Amino acid sequence: MSEELLRVQRIGSTVRITFNNPERKNALSPELLSSFLETMRDLHRSSPAIIIITGKQDSFSAGADIHYLQKLPKIDIKERENNCFLFAELIRLLYLYPGPVIIGVNGTALGASVGIIATADFTIAKEGIIIGNPELSIGFAPYVTFLAIALKAGFDSALKLITQGHVKVTQETQHPLIDSVIHDKSFEDSLKTIIDKFLNLNINAFARLKMFARRKKWQEFENLFNEAIKENALEYQKPEFITGVNILMKKLKGSINDI
Repeated sequence: MSEELLRVQRIGSTVRITFNNPERKNALSPELLSSFLETMRDLHRSSPAIIIITGKQDSFSAGADIHYLQKLPKIDIKERENNCFLFAELIRLLYLYPGPVIIGVNGTALGASVGIIATADFTIAKEGIIIGNPELSIGFAPYVTFLAIALKAGFDSALKLITQGHVKVTQETQHPLIDSVIHDKSFEDSLKTIIDKFLNLNINAFARLKMFARRKKWQEFENLFNEAIKENALEYQKPEFITGVNILMKKLKGSINDI
């Protein structure tokens, strides 16, 4: 099942990873994240490639699976910490992947998926898509996602993005995680143009330069991520989170994800 939720296509020196659960707006379920994590571990064991990450149909990802979030308060604290560790490990593997990571935000991107977007070397988004972090509105402080954004945009900008919730991406407005905003009809062509630009580079030389900067940056954040994992695990048992998730479930009638 997990393999179906994440489509991985390798063509030459490119690897296209697609979140493939459009019925649930490509929610980051434990199964999808587990498959994604294993894929990234495999990619780290081989020569650097160009990774392209996108979502199926009209969503990039709705973020964490709301049905799974509802179960978390009842799960043992150690298991919750392990779940948070796995997401932080995915962020680490994406951020420290030697080859170029290109993210095509083809639709709505919420919650934890914004942390994934923040690891990219280059990000394009369709004009008019919604991106944001609604976690605070349900009483949850997303420590790991916050740090992932801070790696890219800095602490002040990360806090601003987390607190402003949803924003609509347009060509007139700037977003610190988006490099280029593209009209819907030319999205795939624009994505191919960016891939071609990276294909014209010497990937090994690119990897050496990228790792020179990113290893040092990660070292500065590593202890913070370890703290964030523990803090996130505690967040899931706070009364305001439990209440917020239950209210959201009733609002959505359990049919879709919105975080």
